[in-house]
Parts: sequence; structure tokens; C-alpha cells
Amino acid sequence: MRKRILSSLLALVFCLGLLPATALAANPDSSIAGIPEGLEIEGTKVTGYTGDATELTIPEGVTEIGENAFAENKTVTEFILPSTLTTIGTGAFATDSSNNLNLILNIPDSVTVIGEKAFAGRDVEDLTVSLKTLLCESVNTYAFWEMSTADSPASYAFTVTGVDRDITLGYGELTVEGKGGESGKTLNLAHRIVNCVTSAPGASFTVTDQTQDSSQIKAIIYVNGKQFGSTKENRVIQVVDGDFVILNGVLEGYSGNNAEVNIPGNAGITAIGRHVFIGKKDVTSVTVPNGVTSIGEYAFNASGIISMNLPESVTEIGEHAFGNTNSLTEITMPGVQTIGSYAFYQSGITSITLPNVITIEDSAFHSASSLTSIEMPKVQTIGDNAFARTKLTEFTVPKSVTQIGSSILYSNSTEKLSISLETLLSTAIAQEAFSNSLNEDCVVELTDVDRNITLLPNGIETVVEGEKKDITFTTDRYDGPFQVSQVPDATDDIEIINETGANVVVNDTTVPTGNAKPVTVTSDAYLASLALDGGAVTLDPVFSNYKHDMYAATVNSAQVSITAVPSGSNATVTVGNRPANSENSYTVTVELTEGDNSIPVVVTAQDGVTAKTYTLNVTRQASVTHVEIGTAEDLMRFAREVNDGIYDGNTDVAVELTGNIDLSGQTWTPIGVSEDHFFSGTFDGKEHTISGLQIELPEYGVDDSVGLFGYTTGTIQNLTLSGSVSGMSTGAAGGLGPIAGMAGEGCVIRNCKTKDFAITIDKYLAYNAGGIVGQAEKACIESCVSDTDLSAGAFSLNLGGIVGRAEATKVINCVYQGTITLGNGFEPAQTAGGIAGSASGGSQLSYNTNNGTINAEGTGVKNTGGIAGSLDSASIDHSINNGDLSGNGASMGGIVGSIASGTGTDTPVIDNGINKGEVENTSSSGGTAGGIAGDVDTSATGTIISNSISQGTVSTGEGGKQHPITPTAPEGGQFSNNHYDSSITATDGTPTNDELGAEQHETEEMSTQEFIEGVNKGGGDLAFDEGGPQIPAMPYAVTIAEGGENASGAGEYRPGELVTVNAGTKSGYTFQEWLAEGVTLSEDEKSKPEITFEMPEQAVTLTATWSAVSSGSSRPSYQPDVEDTEGGTVTVSPTRPRKGDTVTITPKPDEGYMVYEVAVTDRDGDPVKVTAKGDGTYTFTQPSGKVTIEVTFREKKAPGLPFTDLEPGAWYYDAVEYVYENGLMAGTSGTTFSPNGITTRGQIVTILYRLAGSPDIEEEIWGYPYADVDAAAYYGTAVYWARLNGIASGYNDEHFSPDDSITREQMVVMLYRYAKAMGYEVTGRADLTVYADAEQVSAFAQEAMEWAVGGGIISGTSDTTLSPQGQASRAQNAVIMMRFCERFVEN
Repeated sequence: MRKRILSSLLALVFCLGLLPATALAANPDSSIAGIPEGLEIEGTKVTGYTGDATELTIPEGVTEIGENAFAENKTVTEFILPSTLTTIGTGAFATDSSNNLNLILNIPDSVTVIGEKAFAGRDVEDLTVSLKTLLCESVNTYAFWEMSTADSPASYAFTVTGVDRDITLGYGELTVEGKGGESGKTLNLAHRIVNCVTSAPGASFTVTDQTQDSSQIKAIIYVNGKQFGSTKENRVIQVVDGDFVILNGVLEGYSGNNAEVNIPGNAGITAIGRHVFIGKKDVTSVTVPNGVTSIGEYAFNASGIISMNLPESVTEIGEHAFGNTNSLTEITMPGVQTIGSYAFYQSGITSITLPNVITIEDSAFHSASSLTSIEMPKVQTIGDNAFARTKLTEFTVPKSVTQIGSSILYSNSTEKLSISLETLLSTAIAQEAFSNSLNEDCVVELTDVDRNITLLPNGIETVVEGEKKDITFTTDRYDGPFQVSQVPDATDDIEIINETGANVVVNDTTVPTGNAKPVTVTSDAYLASLALDGGAVTLDPVFSNYKHDMYAATVNSAQVSITAVPSGSNATVTVGNRPANSENSYTVTVELTEGDNSIPVVVTAQDGVTAKTYTLNVTRQASVTHVEIGTAEDLMRFAREVNDGIYDGNTDVAVELTGNIDLSGQTWTPIGVSEDHFFSGTFDGKEHTISGLQIELPEYGVDDSVGLFGYTTGTIQNLTLSGSVSGMSTGAAGGLGPIAGMAGEGCVIRNCKTKDFAITIDKYLAYNAGGIVGQAEKACIESCVSDTDLSAGAFSLNLGGIVGRAEATKVINCVYQGTITLGNGFEPAQTAGGIAGSASGGSQLSYNTNNGTINAEGTGVKNTGGIAGSLDSASIDHSINNGDLSGNGASMGGIVGSIASGTGTDTPVIDNGINKGEVENTSSSGGTAGGIAGDVDTSATGTIISNSISQGTVSTGEGGKQHPITPTAPEGGQFSNNHYDSSITATDGTPTNDELGAEQHETEEMSTQEFIEGVNKGGGDLAFDEGGPQIPAMPYAVTIAEGGENASGAGEYRPGELVTVNAGTKSGYTFQEWLAEGVTLSEDEKSKPEITFEMPEQAVTLTATWSAVSSGSSRPSYQPDVEDTEGGTVTVSPTRPRKGDTVTITPKPDEGYMVYEVAVTDRDGDPVKVTAKGDGTYTFTQPSGKVTIEVTFREKKAPGLPFTDLEPGAWYYDAVEYVYENGLMAGTSGTTFSPNGITTRGQIVTILYRLAGSPDIEEEIWGYPYADVDAAAYYGTAVYWARLNGIASGYNDEHFSPDDSITREQMVVMLYRYAKAMGYEVTGRADLTVYADAEQVSAFAQEAMEWAVGGGIISGTSDTTLSPQGQASRAQNAVIMMRFCERFVEN
């Protein structure tokens, strides 16, 4: 009572703040510090507790917990005991079981006395005591009696630590065996059990489990942390060396922390159990003893293991055993036969050898991302995804395999897959075995082929035991198919048919798709390949050596080269009865007549008996230079002809529309679907409209360009187009535009319009899409108007109102007035511009207007600009944006979204640009906006922005930067004379007006003429109307040709300006008249040297013509007499030439007639020299006095010669007649001479040999064994004769190359050497420097060319060109030979 009164007084004092808190709890008789409130201590003995804590720390210094010390307490569940404690009294922690108090208690090793029922009534939650304490003599055997533990040992922990001897866990008792002379001991637990045991360091002992209750089920127990579940089986658990826990020969646990672990080999261990080393990152090496046969599930998962050598006794590896071991790079397993699922998932294995593995279960090596090689010679089963996401880019399926699961190489992008035919035929292979596995270009190698097979696009077909068997595989659309591309070791006497859609290599021989390949068969009479003009001409049907033996083709040339390669290496081939062999690369050139030509190709097999004939029906079309199109059928036929190559290289073809065309309901294939066959002429719409063009893009994309024209280098003009392009979900490589998908080098798109046209692109792709042209490279787009609406939900796009992407291209005087909508993109790579999506490589955008709008609705938009989305080494001038830009974007600008330095040499320029549209960048990710440029990259140090005006609004979202001109400006940029409306604000941190050469103005001021005049005084070139600042009209060039001294007026003028030009003066000449292009002049204006006219909306060229005058005399003009003639008409220019003038005669034959002769005689009847210009016109120099001109027209026939392809009167006609009559040249057939055909080396030496009289040299030709000269060929003897006489030699001692075409200089050299060999005079020389291309004459040919030109044997191909490297046609050769013979042989 006294103590309690004292405690009450102390509490009162504490409440008054007179003493510290610890003083309240301290027993005044105790010297122990830090006694918790309510803890009663006498000396060093705890006698009671009156507090209400749930966790109580007994302070250091306490040595005894007295009897029933906590009997009255109903709150404390966790006790923390001091290291000084030695005694726990009877009932010390006991309580009435109705209190339901848990007990968490760690008894220190210092305790040597525990009284009876010390913990009675407590619900044990976590009780730990050392074996050392339990063995103390003063620990009552009933110390732990009547504890109220839960029924299931899994819900509490009664742990004995420091075990170093055998123990038995019983149901209600714990028995400790004696050791080293010490007695054992049994503790009574009243139907409770010790369920956790931990060992003393290095100790070895056994734990005998006798915890079974009345149901005979043993409890869940833990030994060194390893859980052993409920069971009815008797079990004795071994602990070896303190760390290894073993049950029935299975290593079940490891509690050590060594980096290198040696599993004891004397413990009878036969298996590594599940989870033994899981998550043990410190363990880097484990030695497994011989005798272990299996590795359990997750045994080493997520451990730090680096390498491992399994003994040969291990035959099985369990699921996930080595999963997530990134550090494991090397493992040997000589005896393993089964590898479980995910066994090496995400391991670091780089290569592995599995000499005896039979089964590899699902995903066994999944995501072993460093695995590059594997050997498994005996494997029979490979499970699903077994090697998914590894680096096995080359994989060989062992011949031992009998079963293969799905997607075994998933996501590997396998580059080479090798599998035997026997494996395919005898193995249970999942149809998806190689799905999502193969690279698009994967080489699939099929080995051990010993029977006839057909290779399919996704498998094979063969016959097994008399029945057809198809083996095909399903692959994902994004991956490569299982398509055999190599058959390296096919056996003899079988036939392999290739229907894969690609070439296949069979025993080192390439077999094209659609062809059969007999293997080492002497009766092989197949062709391996058949091609016309190297494959440039399309065969119909597509060549298949076993399916078809008759083919059709259409060409527009006079000859065709036919390459026919036999399948059998020892087979022979003839093409049109001429041999095709290795000496001529199996290629024979065949001359064609207009119309149908039937050409047999005969293959004779090695056996000399078996033969097969393929027939080529080649149609030679008449040369087409003018095409009229008036219907949809005409247009579609023209598209087919272009795509078939009919117009390849024909830049002269002119196509005209004769009316409007409706393509509604037609399936359209672009004109020029690829760069193999395309249009390069002129397509003139004549202001007509093509409507109803509908192109539905395929689901998985296309590789080529799409539009009315796909790819073109021609001129497309004066055309209006309406329709739509839509679709596409993935991947495309070309351009997309209504007029043209891709405008290539030299292409001109002029005065074209779109009306009611829409382009809608779904999902994502890689197109450049434009309202007129998708992509342009080194092209020109001029005076076009687009109202095309473009909508795209894609990334990696360039969208432009006129052109999607412009590279080194001019876009001039174009207008856009549609809508561009950008949807969500996966990456911020979309760029969009009112005129061009992107402009680079020196592109020039001039005098363009954007009235359209751009809505960037998506989240992946990068650059958006009123004129261009991005500008990279390109320029914009005199361009205006009236359209609004809105939405998300990295950068958005009234003229340009973003300016970059690029890789080109051209400086990015914006000059005389005007923005009147709204620029509203709503990006919340720090987007930029500018009235002129949205962003100028820091690397674009040479950027020029000058003379530009910003009037539209500019705004950005949260965190964005904005400025009336540009919010970013790199050092070194040149900014001058820029102006903006003062209502446009700039955010902090943007360049100053001084840095941008900018000046702000009130809105009213900018709407005045005075404002524009001020801008122009500062260097601008802008216009003004009632709407304020405008760009001026585009100027056009005035060119003066043949002007005299002081000629003036050439330059650029805007439409409507008055232009005055003066022809100037030429000494010794008087002005005669103007020849005008682009402007119409009256007869009076033509005759005046100075004229004034109003500049039209096109370029003007004025050519001054002159007449020579004699000093002191008048200069009369003479009107020539033109004789009337039948068969055509004649015009002469000038109509009244003066002496010395060059007069041009233009004959125009009537239908069915040709020009035969043009003759001019002077007033005395003497002939005047007339020069044929080669373009249908003839010229002469006007003499003094009137001349008479007589043109003779004749019907188109060739009298005197058997050749139907010659025109009498042609410049070469007499020469052909000469060489034919003198036996020097023959025709290419009985009715054709082929004047435009090439001349070969073999033909020239043959002509010279015949000219020499065909001498007999049979006794002299030995010792000159040209490997490529057939002695039996028409040129055989001539080649050796030319060699012996120093006229022509080979390229080397083995190759003469008789079928090579000959150049003009090579032919002259042979003639020169022939002349010297014959003893002719060869001293004459000419100065070749009068020709502009004289430097192209080779050194070896210099002397010969000077001789030939000086002797009149050869002349220039024009007045200024000699063309020494040009090919000598048969017509040219005939003329040269005639001149040579007339000059030397006949004299």
C-alpha cells in the first residue's frame, strides 16, 4: 500500500512538471536506469507491471523476471528481454487464457533458469530460445507447459536455435539427445510442438519429425528456414555443416552466405531440391557432387551463379532452375537428358552444348538474350517458345528431332534456318513452329533432299508412299515465311520445282520461281532462265520452264537481246537458230520487224536426244511519239503500256487528253508503278478533267508510289483531277499524291489542279503525302492549285498541301486551299506544311500561297508550318500563309514549323514571307510557336529570316514559348527588316527585337501603303492591296538570243509590266527580224530592232536574226522560188533572206510519203550546198540573188534495195546502197537492214576483211587462241586476219569480245590502221579543237580521228560535237565505209 501511495504522489509531481518521466517508473530502491512506466522492480528483479503498453522493453541490468510478474497484465504481447537476464520465474509471463494475449519473445542465451509454466495461457506468436538454454539443469521440463498456441504450427513460430545435436520434435514434447558425455533432455509441451529449428555454425545433426497428431499427419516445420510441409511419411531431416538441409537424399535448403559453395559429397545427396539457392545473389559458384541426378524447380533461380559444371550423374533440370540468372554465362551438363520449362529463362548463357539432351520443354531458353549458339545432337523434343527471344540468328534443327512445338525461335529475327527433309517428313511439327521467328530475308536451308519435291511459299509438297503430302507453316504477317531458299545437297536423278515466289539455290545453281530443276539428269532439256533485254521486257506469262513453253512480249525497239540459260550445265541452246552459250553469255541479239516475230528457243539435253522448244512471240510496236486519250479505257490501256515498259526511256512521246475522263468504278493502277517502268515524256491534259480516280490502299501497305502517276520524270501539265486515296494500316515506302506519288529528277508538274480530292491514311505508315505530289526529288512543281483534303493518323509522315517531301525541288506559284488533319502518332515524327511537309537539299519554295488549314489533333506531331513543316538547307521567298494552324506540336510557325541546319550546303532562308493566319500550339509539353518560324535549331547558325511580316495571332499551351517572329534564334543567324503586329506577345526567355531584326507596329499602321513602302525601302519586295500586305506577282524571264552589242531588255518582269528590248548592233550585219516565243508580235514589231510589249504570265524568248552586208553597198533581200510538188508542202524561213543569211527549209510530207531530195539552185542554175539537220529540216546559206528550192517527195518504199526499213532520201540511204552492192555489209534479215542497230567489233573486222578481198590465212592463225572467238562464226577468220595485220587486237590474249558494240573512235582507229596496212596516204590532219567534246577523244585514237576528220571520212554529229565515245550505228558505219572507199580504195 505504501508503495502505491508513493507512486501516486510521484505521478502528481510529474503532472506538475517537477520531475522527469523516468523517475516515475523507477523503483526508488533500484539503481537500474530507464525503467518503463508501470514496471515494478525490486533491486534487479521485475515483480510486476501496471502499464498498458503492448510492447515492453525490460531494461538492461534486470537479472530476473519474478514469479507471476505479468500475471495481472492484459496488454503486453511483445517483450524485449535484456542480455543480463538469467532467471525467468514460475508463471512469469503466464496469464489467464481468456485474456487471449499473444506472446512474442526472444529468450537470451544468458537465461539459465526457467520456472514451471512460465508462459502458461499465452498464445505463442513468436517464441525463440537457444538449445544451450534448454539444456540448462534449472530449466524446468514443464517450463513451456500449457502454452495456448494455435492449432496449426504454420500460424506461429516456436524456434530453437543453436542446435548442434540430434533432436526429436514430438507432438507435445521436445527431446534432445545427449552429446559428448552430456545428458539429453525432454521438455513437455502439453500437445504443442517446436516447429522451427536453426543450427549452430558448422553443426551436423538430424531432426527426427514425430509431430503427428491423432490424425497421423505431421506438422509443418522449418529447419534452417526451410519449410517441410504436412505429411504422413516419417522423416529424418539432416543438417550438414550447419548450412545444408537434407531430406531423403534431397538437398532442401542452404542457409549459408558463402560465394563459393561446395555441396558435401558424403551426405548421400541425390537431388538439388526446389528453391534451394533462389535469390541468393552472393552465391557465385556451386560445386555439385557426383551422384546428384536432378536439379529441382527454381533451384538456382535469380541467384548470382556465374558458371557451373554439372557432373555426368545429373540427368534432369527442373522448371525455372536457372531462370533470371543474368550472371550465368557458362554451364556444362554432359549427362542431362531433360531440360524443364523456363529452366534458363533470362539467363546469361552465351553458348551451350547439350550432348545427351533428349527433351527441351516449353520456353526452356526463353529470353536468354545472349545465347548465340547451341549444340544438341540427340534432342528429340523441342517445346513451344524453347529458344524465344535469344540471339540464335542461325539455327539448325537436329536430325534426331521427332517433335517441335510452336514459335520455337519467337522474336529472334532468325537469319538462317536449316532443317532436313527427313525431319520435315517424319517429325510431329506444329504448324506454328516458326511463327514470329524468321527474319524477312531469312535463308531457309532444306538439306538431305532425296526425292522430287515442290517448294512452296510457306513449306513443301512431295509424295510419300504414293500419296501427296503438304507440309506448310503459318507465320505472322510481320515476319518472314518458312520459304526454302537453299537446297545445298540434293541427290542425283530428282526434280525440284520452285514455287516459292523467289529464287532458290539448288546445288549452287539458281532456280527462279516457277521453274523446275532436275538434279544431275542427262536428259535435262529445261531452260534455267529466259529473259529479254536483261529482264527489262515483260514476258506473258511469267517464265516457268516446266509450266509454259510459249511466251509473248511487246517491245518498241528494232532488236531485242534474248538470254536463254540452260538448266543442265552440258545442255546446248539455240535462239532463232543461233547458238547461245557461255561465250556469248547465253545471249543472242535478234533483229525484229514491225509486227509479230516468232523466235524459237531450243534446248538440247546432255544426252543429245532430249530436246524442248520454247517459243517467243515478240511484237515490235511502231515507234510512238504522239498519243491521244479520250476515254477511261484509253487511259487505262496507256497505264498498262507504260507499266509494261513500252515507253521506257522515250522522252519524246507526247500524250494529250481530247476530253474529260471519268474513272468511276475503275480499279486504278498508277502510270509508272515503279522505277523500273515509268513515263518520261509529256502528258498534256489540255485543261480537261479526270474525275472519279479511286485508289484503295492495301491493308499491309505497298512498296511503290501511288497516284494518277506513280513514279515519273516526265512533264505533266494542264490537268484537273478529282477522286480519293484511302486505306492503309501498316508500312509503305513510296510517295502518295493525286497527280504523282513520286516526281523524279527532271520531272515538271505544271498548271495542275485538284478538285474535291481527299487522301485518308489510317493508322501508321512511312508515306510522304501531298495535295499534288507525294515526294519530289530534283523536280519542279509550278502554278498548281490544290484543294486536296489530307487526313492521317500516322507517324514518320511528311504531309504537304502541294508536296509531302521536296528534295532539291522547286515549288513555284502554287496555292493550297484544303484541310490537313493529323491524328495520333506513336512517335513525334509527323511534319505538315501548307505547301510542303518538308523541304530540304536546296529546295526552293517561291511565290506560294496557303489558304488551307492544318489541324494537329494527335499527340505525336512534330513540326507544323503554314508554308513548310520543316526547312532543312532550303529556302522560302515571296510566300504568304492565310490559313490557321492549331493543335499539338513540338513546333508551329506561320511560315515554317522548324528550321534545321541539315546536311546540305544551302543556308535555310525565309525572305519576304507573310503570315496572316492563327498559330495556336495547344501542346502541354513545352511546345513552341512563332509568327514566322516555330523553332530554329541551335545548329542552324546560318539561318536567314528577312523582310518578313507577322500579322496573325500566336499562342502556346502550358510551359510553351512563343514569339511574333521566332521563339528561338541560334548564334550567327541573320535576321533583318522583320515586322509584326504589336498585339502578338512574346514569352520570357525568347530573343529580343534587336536579335531578330524585328520591329512592332500597330494594327492600323500595318494596313497602309506607307508601311509596305517602308518595308521595301529596308530591302523587302512586297505588294499592297485593300487587304494589306501581299506577295507580288511572280516575275518571268525575258531572254534575248543572238543579240548584238549593247543589246538590252533581258531580265525578269512581272505580268503587266511594259518591257522594252533592243537587239543592239552587229558589225557587218543589219537587223532582220525577231523570232518570238511566249509573246505574240505583229509583223511590224518583228522587223523593228527595238520594241515594247506587255509582259505575259510566262517566260519570253526573243531571237534576233541578222543579215550580212557588204561595205558601201545596199543589202537587197530575195524571195526564193519554191517549186510546186506532189506529196507534201514546203515552208521557208526567213521569207526574204539577204545574202549570207542562213535559210531553213521545212518539208512536210503527206501521209504515205517521205522526203526524197532537197535541192537548191542559184540564179545561174548552179547547185547550192544544202545541209540536212537531222530533225526534218534543211539549211543553206543565201547567195546573192534569188534561189530556186525544189523538194521531191516519194512514196514510202525502198526501190533498188530489198530492205523495208529504209527511207529513200535519208542521209544514209546512198551509203547503204553502196556497201550492200559492194558486198561489204548485208542486212540483218532478208528484208531489214536495221540502220539504227549497233555495230559490233566482229562486224567491223569482217567488213574490212571483205574489203581486203577475204585473203586466205588458214596457215597463219595458229598461236592466237582467243577463247571467245568461234572459228566457225562469220567473223572467225576476219578476227585473226585483223590481229595478224595490226588492224585490231583483243582486250587481252584470250578475249576479243566480237559482240561488243563499237564506238565511233574505235571504228576510225581500225580504218586508220587498215589504211596504213594497205599503203594508203594517211598524212592529212584536221584540228579537232573546233569540237566542244574534243577532249573526249582517247589518246590512242587522237591521230586516227584527226586523219578521218581531215579526210572527210567522218564528220561531227552536230556543228559542235564529234561524239567519239558514241556508239556507231549500222547507218553511220555504212556512210563512213562509203566515204573511205571513195577516198582511198577507188582512187
